[in-house]
Amino acid sequence: MSRMQVFRLARGGKIPGARRTKGGQFYFTECEPLGEWICSTRARHLISRYKPAPQKYDGTQRDNPRLVYGLKFADDLVWWLKKRPAGFWTAERCDAWFRLLEPVAQIREALRSLPRRNRSA
Repeated sequence: MSRMQVFRLARGGKIPGARRTKGGQFYFTECEPLGEWICSTRARHLISRYKPAPQKYDGTQRDNPRLVYGLKFADDLVWWLKKRPAGFWTAERCDAWFRLLEPVAQIREALRSLPRRNRSA
């Protein structure tokens, strides 16, 4: 995303926490909606630029592209979670992420009962 695109979005009120100075430039106050907007914008950008690499995910060559995107985003999420700094995991964040990841844990347990070759972990 270019600086001009950010300017236009801020001017249009699309970026949360954007404030305009008297000189016409924008600055951004740190707030949770701004962080969410940045993450969602990055995700949309990744989707638009992502070229699936089926050789990395065995068995997905003929799958729906959304499944391949899902696998890519799962990899990105694992990477992102591992890169969080030590002070990131407050009690509130731990509780929120625990609730958020509960459906993923349920799906993982359901997958354990399905027959599959070369299962790891």
